[in-house]
Amino acid sequence: MFFGFGGCDQSYNRDSDDDDSNVIPSRVAQIHFDGLDRTKHDILQELVKPILQSTDLPETLINVNFVRQRFYELGLFRNVQVSIDTINKDNDEQPQNEPVELAITFNVDETRRYAGSVFCSGNHNEVSGNVEVRSPNLFGRGMLVDCHGEEIRCQFEHSLRYYATYSATFSKPLIRTPWKSVRSSLDLTILQLSNYCQWSGYKQLNRNLLLGLNIQPHRLHRHLLQWETSWRYLSGLGNADFEITEQFDHSLKSSISHTYIYDRRDNAVLPTKGTMFKMFNEYAGFQKYATSFRKHEFEFQHNLASFLQLSLKAGAMKSFNNTTVSDRFFLGGPLNLRGFQMCGVGPHGQDGISALGALKYWVGAVHLQYPLPFKNIFDQYLRLHGFLQAGSISNKLTELGENIRTSCGGGLIFAFGNNVRLELNYCWPLFNQTYDKIQRGIQFGIGMSYI
Repeated sequence: MFFGFGGCDQSYNRDSDDDDSNVIPSRVAQIHFDGLDRTKHDILQELVKPILQSTDLPETLINVNFVRQRFYELGLFRNVQVSIDTINKDNDEQPQNEPVELAITFNVDETRRYAGSVFCSGNHNEVSGNVEVRSPNLFGRGMLVDCHGEEIRCQFEHSLRYYATYSATFSKPLIRTPWKSVRSSLDLTILQLSNYCQWSGYKQLNRNLLLGLNIQPHRLHRHLLQWETSWRYLSGLGNADFEITEQFDHSLKSSISHTYIYDRRDNAVLPTKGTMFKMFNEYAGFQKYATSFRKHEFEFQHNLASFLQLSLKAGAMKSFNNTTVSDRFFLGGPLNLRGFQMCGVGPHGQDGISALGALKYWVGAVHLQYPLPFKNIFDQYLRLHGFLQAGSISNKLTELGENIRTSCGGGLIFAFGNNVRLELNYCWPLFNQTYDKIQRGIQFGIGMSYI
C-alpha cells in the first residue's frame, strides 16, 4: 500500500546545545508498507502521524523508531524492518532551501491469526494449570500487550483446591481517545468461576459479564473502570456453621468499580526499590433485590533499601442489602498475615468451623530481605527473609485497634521472574484471639499478591 501524505510545519524542540546549522531539513513525502494482509489502513494512518510531522532528519529517525515500537506494542506485526531513502529530483527543479523529501518503507510480517499456550501459574497460595487460545489482531487493528487489545481470548484455569475458571474475552485497543493515554483498551468478558472456600465450608458458582475500560495515562499510572453483573449460587462444601448454611441460595450482583495503580518498583514480586500504591472502590446495588454494598480498599508498599520493605493494606465495607459471606474481607495466610491459617483470622461461627469474614480490616508488615551469604546461580531470585507483622479484622471500627494480632518469623523467598513469589518461612504467632486459627511452624506460600 502507499501513503502520500505531506509533511507539516510543526516545530521540533531541541536542546540549546544542538547545532542547528548541521541539521538537514526534510519532509516525509511517502510511506510504504510491504507485507500487509489483514491490517487496516486507518490504524496505520493514525500511528504514522508522528513521522509525517517530522521537519528534519534527526526528528524523523526518532519518530520512525517510536512508531516501530508502537507496532510491536499493539501486536500488529511480528517483525518490522525500516528503510529510508530520498526521492530523486533534478537539481534544476530543486530549490536550494527546499527540505529533502524522504520515502520510508516498512517491511512487515503480520502476527499469526491464532495462537495458544499451556502453562502453570501460582496465585492465592495455589498452583493452577492454564490452557489459553487466542486470536490476536483479530480485525487488523492490533492488540495491546499489557492491556490485552483487539483479540478474542478463551482461557481455562483450574487449581488444585480452590478455584476453576472458564472465560472468553474480547478486547479492543483505543487509539483515538479524548484523554491523553499511553495505552487504552475496552474489554468485554464472559466468565464462569467456581470458588471452593474450605475455610468457610462453602463453594460458590459465579457467572459474570464484565465490561472494563483500561486507561494508562503514564507508564507508572493505570486506571480500570469496570461494570460487572453476575449470578451467584452459594452451596455447601463439607461441614459449615449455621451462619454460613443459612446463606446458601442464589443471588444477583451488579456493580461498578474503579481501580487505580501506581507502581514504580523494579520487580513486582521481589522488589529492591520503588513504591507501589493501589486503590479499589466498588459500589453494588443497581438491581432490585440484588446484593447492595459499598467497598473501599487500598494497598501501599515502599522499599526503603534493597533489604528493607514496608507494606500496609486495609479495607472497609458498608453492607446495605442481601450481602453474602463471599462479599466480605478475610485475613490470614502465608502471603497475608503469616503464622495464621488461610483466612483463619477473625470471627468464626458458633461451632468454630467456618470463617465468617468481616466488614473492616488492616494488616501491615516489615520485611528484611538479604541475599544468601554464598554465591549461587539463583542470587537474583533467592533471598533470606525475616518479617514482623500486625493486623486486625472486625465488623466494628473501634475494635480494629484493640484486637491486634502479631507474628514474626523468617525463611526463604524465591521469585520466578516477575510473575510468582514462593515463600518458605518458620512462623511464630505472638498475639491472637481465642477463635483465630494459628499455624506455628513451617508455612509455605505461593502467589503474586502478598503483604
